[in-house]
Amino acid sequence: MKTVPQRTRMWILLIVFVFFVAYTALWTASSSYEKVGALRSEPPKKYSWYIPAADYHLDFIISPGEKCKDPDLFLVVMVTSRHAHFEARAAIRETWGNATRIMGYKLATLFVIGRTDDPSLQRTIVEEGRRYGDIVQMDSYESYENLTLKTISALKWTSMNCRQAKFVMKTDDDVFVNYPRLVRTLADFRQTAEEKNLMLGCVVSWAFPVRTPGKKWYMDTDIFPRWLYPPYCIGSGYVMSSDVAHRLYMTSLKVPIVQIEDVYLGICAEKAGIKPRNHPEFGCWKNTAYAYCKFKELLTAHGLKPRDLAEAWADMKVKGDRNCSVKESLLEKFHDLF
Repeated sequence: MKTVPQRTRMWILLIVFVFFVAYTALWTASSSYEKVGALRSEPPKKYSWYIPAADYHLDFIISPGEKCKDPDLFLVVMVTSRHAHFEARAAIRETWGNATRIMGYKLATLFVIGRTDDPSLQRTIVEEGRRYGDIVQMDSYESYENLTLKTISALKWTSMNCRQAKFVMKTDDDVFVNYPRLVRTLADFRQTAEEKNLMLGCVVSWAFPVRTPGKKWYMDTDIFPRWLYPPYCIGSGYVMSSDVAHRLYMTSLKVPIVQIEDVYLGICAEKAGIKPRNHPEFGCWKNTAYAYCKFKELLTAHGLKPRDLAEAWADMKVKGDRNCSVKESLLEKFHDLF
C-alpha cells in the first residue's frame, strides 16, 4: 500500500486551511455588506448603528417641565416604558413611585415612552399625561433597538429641565425601587462630598462582545472593534449625579449609536472620563421572587409584573422596617436556590 509522504500531507493540510480562512472571510464580508445596506436603508427616526445622537435631533411630543420646577429637587427618576404598559405605570404610581418626599428629600418620578402613529393610542397617552403630569414622550418610535435613543432622550430631558436635581436615576417599568434605602444611600454620598462625578449601579466588567450574527446582543466589529467592552451599569437601574447625566448626554451627541443601551452608556462614560461604581444592592439580573428580608436590603429588584409589585409593596408597608433574623435570611436564600 502506497503512503503519502509526511511533507506532502502537511502541504495538503496547509492549503485546506488557507482555503477555509479565505472562504470564511469572503462570507463574513458579504454578510456584513448586506447588513449594512439594510440598516442604511431604514427611514429617519428609526435606529441606525452609524450616526451619533446629534443626528437624530431628538425632540419631545409631551414634555411636563413643571415636574422638575422645585429648586430643592433631590432625585429625579426616569422610568423607560412602552405605550401599552398602562398597568405597569399604574402599579408604580400606586407603590414606590407615589413618594414625593422621603427623609425631607424631594423626589420626582416620570415615564419615558416613544411615539406612535395610532391616533387612538396617542389620544390615550395624551390624556394619561394630562391626568398624571408624568409622561415624557420622545419623537422616536418604540422598539427594543430604540431603547438607546430612549435613554439618551431621558438624559436630554433631565439636562433641559432638571439641572438643579442632585441625582438622576434611569430604570425600567418592571423594576422595584426601594426609595427609602436609595435616598439614604445617596444622602450618605452627599454628606461625604461624593455627589459629583458619580455613576452608581450594578457594574459589569470584562464583558465580551457577541460576534455571532443574528444573536440578540450581536456587535459588528465595524461598529465596536475592541475585544472587551468598557465597564458599564446594568440598564435596569442606575443612578448618576446630575453633572454626569448632563456629560453623558453631551458625549452621546458625538458617539455613534450602539443598539445595546447599557453598553452604549458605558462607552459614553469612558469617553467622558466617568468611572461607573459598583454597588452590591442594585439588582443585576431579573429575579421576580419576592422575599421581604431580601428586598429590604436591595436598592432595585428587576423583573416584577404589576401584580407582583403591588403585593411586594403592600407586604413591605405592613412589615415596616423590622429586622430580619439570621434564620429568616438563610431560609430565603435557600428558597432562591430552588
